[in-house]
Amino acid sequence: MSRTSMIDGRIASEKDTPLTRATVVARTRDGSVAGESITDNRGLFRINLNRDVEPDLQVEVVGAEGKIEKLQEHDLVEGPVFDFRIPGKVLEKLKPAKDAFPLLSGPVYDPQAWETIRAAVGQLAPRGDKEFNILLNAARCPGPPIFDFDDMLDIASGAILGNLASQFTLAERLERFAEVDVPYEPILVDVATRALKGDEFSQPGSTPEGRTRFLAQTMRLDGPAGPRPIPDDLNVTCAVPHTRWLTLMGGMVASARSHDHLLHMTRGLEIGFCRHDQAQNLLSMANLLLHEGVEAPFREALLSMECGPDDGPVPGGWNPRKPIPTPECDPPFRQPELDCFPPLECFFDLSSTGGIFGKTTPYFIASITPEKACAGTRIVIKGTNFGRGGMVCFGDERPGVAAPAVAGQCVRAITWTDTEIEVEVPSGGFSPYIALAIIESTERVCGRSFTIYRKGNRVAFEGGSTAASLSLPSRSWFEPGETARISWRGHPISAPATLEIKVDGKTEFNQRVNPVSHMQWPVPTVTDPTRVEMIFTVDGPCGRAVDTQVREINIAPTLAIDGVEITQGIQTYGRTDGTPDNDLATISGKDTIVRVYIDADRRGFFGNRVPDVTGMLTVDGIHQLMPINGEVPNSCSGWAAGNPFIEARPASQIDREVTDHTLNFRIPRALSSGTRTLRIDITGPEINETRARHRLDTTWSWRTEAALPVRHVRIRDDNATNGTNARPSAAEAMCTLRRGFDLLPTPADNLGAAARPTHNTTRDLGTDAGVGGLLADVHALHACTTTEYLWGLFRRTVCPAEHDIIWVGITHPFNRGMGYVPGTTCLSARFDPVGMGQRSILRVKTAHEIGHNLGYSHVPLGGAAGTLEPGFPNGGMLIDVAFDPFFNQALPGTRNDIMAYGTRWISGYNWSRFQTTIS
Repeated sequence: MSRTSMIDGRIASEKDTPLTRATVVARTRDGSVAGESITDNRGLFRINLNRDVEPDLQVEVVGAEGKIEKLQEHDLVEGPVFDFRIPGKVLEKLKPAKDAFPLLSGPVYDPQAWETIRAAVGQLAPRGDKEFNILLNAARCPGPPIFDFDDMLDIASGAILGNLASQFTLAERLERFAEVDVPYEPILVDVATRALKGDEFSQPGSTPEGRTRFLAQTMRLDGPAGPRPIPDDLNVTCAVPHTRWLTLMGGMVASARSHDHLLHMTRGLEIGFCRHDQAQNLLSMANLLLHEGVEAPFREALLSMECGPDDGPVPGGWNPRKPIPTPECDPPFRQPELDCFPPLECFFDLSSTGGIFGKTTPYFIASITPEKACAGTRIVIKGTNFGRGGMVCFGDERPGVAAPAVAGQCVRAITWTDTEIEVEVPSGGFSPYIALAIIESTERVCGRSFTIYRKGNRVAFEGGSTAASLSLPSRSWFEPGETARISWRGHPISAPATLEIKVDGKTEFNQRVNPVSHMQWPVPTVTDPTRVEMIFTVDGPCGRAVDTQVREINIAPTLAIDGVEITQGIQTYGRTDGTPDNDLATISGKDTIVRVYIDADRRGFFGNRVPDVTGMLTVDGIHQLMPINGEVPNSCSGWAAGNPFIEARPASQIDREVTDHTLNFRIPRALSSGTRTLRIDITGPEINETRARHRLDTTWSWRTEAALPVRHVRIRDDNATNGTNARPSAAEAMCTLRRGFDLLPTPADNLGAAARPTHNTTRDLGTDAGVGGLLADVHALHACTTTEYLWGLFRRTVCPAEHDIIWVGITHPFNRGMGYVPGTTCLSARFDPVGMGQRSILRVKTAHEIGHNLGYSHVPLGGAAGTLEPGFPNGGMLIDVAFDPFFNQALPGTRNDIMAYGTRWISGYNWSRFQTTIS
């Protein structure tokens, strides 16, 4: 039986989802470990066996919690690479926990540098001021002006973990920077050159790994601490934390083909990042302002910043009590000058083992046949040193892409030998390159396994599917009037391409463009939210590809609670005569309306209006109440669901007489008592990926008053001329009383049927005499005469014993009512709130007649006759805007008082007078 020295494999689900970064172990028959490896991001692994063993090994994968899964129990597809197919549910259980060490990133700014810049901004505008926030946001923006820093860190992180596309991309970008002819101070390159040559500054020794470690130390830029001597010219203060430079350094080490190549990339790193860095310039200008009082350069630097979507400090600003976490290191791997960065340490240690700068022969691709092919076509790759197996990678070098962007770009071959590979071109659009992913070895250093890939070349190839890709700012909106960078990439690069831009459905731009290019697009200065649709089309030999992206031109609003009105029907608010807001008392046991006045600001955009604003009112931290906007009565005691959203606007444009200019809440009568804490939260729609919010905490107290006792007498109209021969039902009578109490400062807690609940009449209610006669009849029923009282002693008749309680005779609807001034008996017509509506005169009839019983005469408005109230303020008008708590409607202050005729509601003046009389 043959013996073997390595095992190549791949682990994936039945749907070809790879198992990544999992530990794979090979065991012999006696259970001892013969070797182990770790899967890469394609599920590939290679186990270098520690000795020649029999081929019938047990291969296991160790899961997140130490569970061992034997791979032979699952489907095995043999080939150049053993392909283990694991059910998806099993694969999920085997996924390892998140990596123990993070690839350091943190804020773009060093914490101390950020505090310096924040202090300088405070010299230009007071903290909390709008200008301060604008300038501070500008200060968060700068990163390297050439490309986005975070994007480069992602690429470097991918390179450290062995991603070939990331290594190619990182090396190419830094090489391009190194070729730029710009003046700069060659601090890093000078020291790196001396370090790599092994002169007096390379104290660690002349070994490649020692010199590389020293080179990484020079990347600190802020004067690295430690026992090794550093030239004075390295004590440079940089606005970018050194942990980010170390991540880039690790990517460079993993991507370098030689020490000379590493030196070349170091020069590109210096040119592209530190010596021409907007953040560094801003820090210098901030120090100039703070120490020498020179303001203009700092302000100019702020206003010229170009923002990147992921740049800036951690959200909410830097908190010095919460430093960036760094991974723990255990001896002997602690390197103080490297701030415990295990990935770099491991790669430095590997640099002498053949893993990074090893002496193994790289693979070489000599030819690809055919050189152009669409997806699904088989191609043949010829060359040398391809090994026993691996993956064919159809690379993607779009800017910012650290790993293949289309699933399946790195694919398994149909056949694989050391000199020839046959593979099918996968679907997806690819840049014109092919490279190979061949696992060289798996090394275990620092307690971790690292997959090392064989170096090699890449060869031009045009294939795959026609592809079109638009690249816009990562945010989902444009601001009106800004200049937006739009870039695109099509495949193949020789294919015809078109870019069309539609604004609000109308084509604003439609031209042939180069398949790979960019433009600066002036965003239209619109005043309303506007949809923008960008369509990039490529017509290639493998078909048509279209990428459509949609953005909105918009400006995010700010919202603030400008004031709160608390009312039970009428309230003082916004008076110009010095009367305080909310000066009228509210009464316990009555529904209470809370009107929230919201101030909206969008810098003039969309008229500063904000649609779909809603909120919540929390009472005593327990009871959560939703807005009642849009609710309408659907019965005498209930409401149909409304629309709990309003359109907010500037406070100066709010019309209190428009119900939905405020966000309205109802505190039910059961909660309307004592003193309550109220928390009001408002929130706007998500606009430009933000949601405006505001909160206000307050308290409110209700006055406790005894309920006014009122009873109803249901009257049947049997008049031969105009009668209806019907009487209201008990439910209709109670509804009429309750709706009358919506206008009165007393709870509707003492209502019911009179001791003599019904009465029949033949009087003509179409005449004053007939109505007056009916009032006298009901009053006679109500009054307890001497005879009735005496007979009551002998229990031969029933005395009503309700002579101090108001009786209201309820008739079928007609526009008449009457009551004694003062007295305890009155007449009112039945009111149907759903059928008659809020504007019906019968809405206030009962309250008007009860007002007479309380001793109040008419106010001389709307044709009111009889005895008139003298000296009524405001000419009998309300002045204050009313709010009908049952119909959820604001009412204009031009209405007449309840004791007048015409369109009316209770005034603040009579609200207070009635309350005193009732109590």
